[in-house]
Amino acid sequence: MAELKQNEVLDNDDFREVIDLDGAQHEIIGELEHEGVVYLALIPYNEEEEEDDEKEAEFTILKEVEEGDEVFLATVDEDDMYEKIGAKFLKMFEDEGD
Repeated sequence: MAELKQNEVLDNDDFREVIDLDGAQHEIIGELEHEGVVYLALIPYNEEEEEDDEKEAEFTILKEVEEGDEVFLATVDEDDMYEKIGAKFLKMFEDEGD
């Protein structure tokens, strides 16, 4: 499992973002729980993007992993699970658009 340790999650008024180990910013556009695991949908942060375009962009899925008292973001390494969670996010985005 490729863990992204020491990610920083910032809560702003309009959005939540993750800053990865390389310093790149990603906006959290969705969050859901499946079988007790929290998954996040992220897109690269771009100040010039329109809010409606966020749901049209390709997104990356990461999951929260607890180690002791700390929570880290990790990749979803199982292809079947990645596709299942991706489909749930797409449905959630479609439902929000209605």
